[in-house]
Amino acid sequence: MTQRALLAAVVLVFSIFAVGCDDDGTPPVGDGGGVADGALDTTLMGDAARADYVAPVTAPEAGWIQTEAGPVQVADGGELIIEDSGAAYICRETTCDGRLLECGDCKDNDGDGKIDFRDPECLGPCDNTEGPALESGVGGVIGEDCHVDCYFDYGNGMGQSFCWWDHMCDPLSPEEGCEYDQKMADNEHFCPATQTEECENYCIPFTPNGCDCFGCCTFPSLAGLGTAGADLYVWIGNIDESNLGTCTLDAVTDATKCPPCTPVDACMNTCARCEVCVGKPTVPADCFQPPPAPDGGVVVVPKNEAGVPFDGGVPADTGAPINPDQCPDGVQACGLAGQVDCPATYYCISGCCKKTIL
Repeated sequence: MTQRALLAAVVLVFSIFAVGCDDDGTPPVGDGGGVADGALDTTLMGDAARADYVAPVTAPEAGWIQTEAGPVQVADGGELIIEDSGAAYICRETTCDGRLLECGDCKDNDGDGKIDFRDPECLGPCDNTEGPALESGVGGVIGEDCHVDCYFDYGNGMGQSFCWWDHMCDPLSPEEGCEYDQKMADNEHFCPATQTEECENYCIPFTPNGCDCFGCCTFPSLAGLGTAGADLYVWIGNIDESNLGTCTLDAVTDATKCPPCTPVDACMNTCARCEVCVGKPTVPADCFQPPPAPDGGVVVVPKNEAGVPFDGGVPADTGAPINPDQCPDGVQACGLAGQVDCPATYYCISGCCKKTIL
C-alpha cells in the first residue's frame, strides 16, 4: 500500500467515528433578513407580491430528501428582487447546515447584478462563493487527502453524505498530489463501482445538471472535446497554493485551472439539451412550446397536487411559453423568463424546484 493509500485508510477510519468537519468558525444564522446590494431595487415583503407579479404555485413533493435534520432550510417571507433587466422574483434566505452562505443570502455578493440561484456561478445553497471561482468556499475539507464526497453540500468527509470517491482512482489525476494508483482503482472500498442509495438520495438533489456528485462537471464549451468525441469534464474544485479556487466559467478550457477529470457515472446528474445546467443558464428557443390555448381551446394542461394547471413550471393562465423537458414530470421549473418562483418550501437549482426542509 502506498503512503497516500495508507493515509486515506486512516482518514476513513477516523471519519466513520467523526460527527463532521464543520470547523471553519462560520457562525450559525439567526432570523435576520438580508437586503440585496448594488443597483438592484429590493423591498422587504412576505409572500404577497406586487400587482404585476405572478405568485408561486404549490409544487409537488420532489427533490430534497426529507429527514428530521435536513441540511437546507428556507426562511418564511422573502424579498422582491428587481434586476436591471426588469425581471422580478422573490428571494428567500436559504441556509445550509445552519449557515447563511453567499448563494443563499439574497445579496449580490460579487456585484454582477445576479443573486443566488440567478447567478450562474452559484451551484446551490451550500455554495459560499458567488464567483468567480467555482470552488465551494466552505469549511470542513480534509486537508491534503485525495478523498472527495458530495461536493455540493457543506464541507467534505464522510459525514452524512454517504458518498465515497478518491481522486487516486481517476486515470486523469485531476488533483495535484493524487496521482492515479491502479491498486486504489481496483479497491471497491475507495473506488466503488456503485454508490449507495443513501448517497444518491442525499447528494443528487444538491448536484447541478452537468456534474457528478464529486465536482466533475462539463460545460457547453467542452462539448465534444473528450475522448472519442465525448464531452470533456473538468474538476471545478481545483485550488492554488493559497487555497484559492482557480476554475471559473471563463477558464473551463484551461487545463491548468480546470484540470480534466473522469465523471463518476454511479452518481451523475447529466445535462440534457433543454435543461438548465452548470454554465448553461439558458436553453435553446425551440425547447419551448407555445402557451396553452385560451379559454375554449382544446389544449389539455395537467394540474399539480393543489389543482393548479401547470406544465413545465408555468401556470396555464400566465400565457408564458412552456419547456416540458426542463424538469422531471411533476417537478416545477424555475429561473427562466416567465416562470414563476418556487413555493416557500422549495429552492431553485438547475432550473427546477427542489424540496427543502422547514
